[in-house]
Amino acid sequence: MYHFLLFIQYASIIGLIFECMLVLKNSKNHAHSYLFQYSMATMVNNAGYLGVMLSKTEGEAILCLQMSYSGRVWIPFSLLMFVIYYCGQEKRFCTRRSHVFLYLLSFCHIATYILVLTMKYNTLYYSSFEFVNEGLFPHLRYSSGIWHHLYDLLILAYTVYGLKLLFQKYRTDFSPFEKQRDIFVSAAIVTSILFFILEISGVGEAYDMTVLGYAISTVFIYIAIFRYRLLNTRDLARKFVVDRLSEAIVAVDIYGRIGFFNEPAALLFPEIKDEPQKAVRRIKEIADKGDIFAVGERKYQPEVNELKNGEKLSGTAYVFTDETDRLRYIEELKEQKRLADSANRAKSTFLANMSHDIRSPINAVLGMDEMILRESKENQIISYAYNIQTAGKTLLSLINDILDLSKVEEGKMEIIPVQYDLSSMVVDLVNLIQERAVKKGLKFELDVNRKIPCLLNGDEIRIKQCVLNLLTNAVKYTKEGTVRMSVDFEPSDNGTILLSFNVKDTGIGIKQEDMEKLFAAFTRIEEKRNRNIEGSGLGMSIVQKLLSLMGSELAVSSVYGEGSEFSFEVKQEVVSKEEVGDITKRFNETREHRRKYNELFHAPEARILVVDDTEINLDVIEHLLKRTLVQIDRAMSGYEALNLVKMHSYDCIFIDHVMPEMDGIETLQEMKKLKETEGAVFIALTANAISGARQMYLDAGFTNYLSKPVEGEKLERLLYECLPKEKIE
Repeated sequence: MYHFLLFIQYASIIGLIFECMLVLKNSKNHAHSYLFQYSMATMVNNAGYLGVMLSKTEGEAILCLQMSYSGRVWIPFSLLMFVIYYCGQEKRFCTRRSHVFLYLLSFCHIATYILVLTMKYNTLYYSSFEFVNEGLFPHLRYSSGIWHHLYDLLILAYTVYGLKLLFQKYRTDFSPFEKQRDIFVSAAIVTSILFFILEISGVGEAYDMTVLGYAISTVFIYIAIFRYRLLNTRDLARKFVVDRLSEAIVAVDIYGRIGFFNEPAALLFPEIKDEPQKAVRRIKEIADKGDIFAVGERKYQPEVNELKNGEKLSGTAYVFTDETDRLRYIEELKEQKRLADSANRAKSTFLANMSHDIRSPINAVLGMDEMILRESKENQIISYAYNIQTAGKTLLSLINDILDLSKVEEGKMEIIPVQYDLSSMVVDLVNLIQERAVKKGLKFELDVNRKIPCLLNGDEIRIKQCVLNLLTNAVKYTKEGTVRMSVDFEPSDNGTILLSFNVKDTGIGIKQEDMEKLFAAFTRIEEKRNRNIEGSGLGMSIVQKLLSLMGSELAVSSVYGEGSEFSFEVKQEVVSKEEVGDITKRFNETREHRRKYNELFHAPEARILVVDDTEINLDVIEHLLKRTLVQIDRAMSGYEALNLVKMHSYDCIFIDHVMPEMDGIETLQEMKKLKETEGAVFIALTANAISGARQMYLDAGFTNYLSKPVEGEKLERLLYECLPKEKIE
């Protein structure tokens, strides 16, 4: 018997060495790592106990026992962790509390080993021991201490919990192949615990029965590895999917055998349990076609994914996604689009697409160009950048003309009076037009009555738009000579004035017979003669319509071949009687300021989130705000943004409207359901500039609206107003 037991020890050690090498070679995940630790710990334990069996003295027996315990104390812990990962329950142990608990368990095992190392000096693990020369072989006879009993209870708890997880996994596995593997893994654990119970009951006498149990357990692990691929397809499939999803999932190895399928797959392919090969043939046939296929009223889209072990192909995962609702939704959208087209909505759709598709790249161009102007020190580069800026703003002006005409025609153009600084408006106009005039060799003259009240109340944006259109046309249609802008006023009643603008040029002039064409949309005077001059033919039409909304009209006088003169008056409320003074001085100061960019504020403690599905648009915002020191987080989808707001607190959130999967308004609605967004300011950051866009975003719940292309100064000013004052330096 003694020699038979020695043979078992030698055989188990050799088998465990090969098992360790095999597991280490194929280790791909945490489950494999813990299986390797279990195998290594068992091998060390069995090798140490072999030394105990061969010992002739008490000192040799104690030394070999202590060596065996260097592995034995880790066998139950590593086996439990292997079972946890094998059963897919590792998420339960990802919390901080779970980590503390695992550290505590590790400490218990370390303490056990320390007590065994110091067994001569304490009675906690072995209350007494002696070396006896009787029985099958000379051995240590000992009595268990209190820590030994507590440690035995811990091992029993490990076993019960591990078997519970394996039983749950067995019930949820649908493949007979997987169920068999679960049985052999369970058999390894049951064998170990049975022989452990035999040992503590005293059946083994001189021989430690747990060692024999570990040796037999090794056999079951070998069977699970070689017969049921414990280290192969199953774990690789687990990396790609979880067991229970709404999608039907089938994992097939390279030999065409089903290694895994979930419950939706069993419902979709009823023959998968009883006739797996028939099911595999049908699945491959459907996947090869790649078309959506119907089962009853449901429609599914097949997807094929390779399962690889390193560079080696180990199998294939077939995923069948239920597309019924999505396809039904698409059909409903198509029907709605058809109805919309039949209701003559084509023009609005066109304008919306133009607004977004053209404004987005213009936003990138002008945004990056602004950074060149801010950061470049080379005069030639700055000159190039100004040219880009001019061309970009010209393109933007053409788009705005079309969109504004649509708003006016649909009666959705709003005149919004605000308080504004007249001198600032005039300086902006000069900045926008003077450089273009100078490049054409024209002289630009400015005449502003110094006594005009500086602070007025009116629609500054629309007045500026009208004057800018007049100035732009004057420069475009003047080849040589002068473009002159005059600003004057006349006192009116009840604290108002009649503010007048006059633009005069020495350009080509207008024939009297062409005067009636001047205000026709999409019509250009003398098209053949002026074909090389840029423009959409909308400027004068828009000016006339805007002035009509403000209770005014455009006066025109022209001599063909000599020049033209355009003027209008608008009633404005006087806010302050302080005079505008010397506009030229103000212009020179502004020009100097433009040469040297200065950020409006610093807010290093503020944090904002920018959501846009185009990466370069995110870059533009980040670069425009980088000198403000604001902390900026980026998200390229609504779902990514929702995850970020759950992790961080934001002062302001900019959200683009047109995004795939979840658009900006849907994202806003989901964010407002979260407590983490309370107090945040939501800004619609969008290229959508069609009629009523601003009101649409405000009605949707946004706090404010900023259209693309984004201007750095406007962005900073808006952010300055939205950020908490205590965070602004």
